[in-house]
Amino acid sequence: MGLLGTILELNYGKDYGTILKEKLLLPLQLNDTKTDMAETDSSR
Repeated sequence: MGLLGTILELNYGKDYGTILKEKLLLPLQLNDTKTDMAETDSSR
C-alpha cells in the first residue's frame, strides 16, 4: 500500500489523502470517511 500511495502521489502531484478524497471518497459520497483523525473526531 505504501508503494501504491507513493506512485499515486508522484503521478498526480498531490498527497495521498487528497487523491483518495478527490477520486474515491467524494464521488461515492463517503462524507464521514477520513484519512486522518482530528481531536473532535475521536469521540465518535
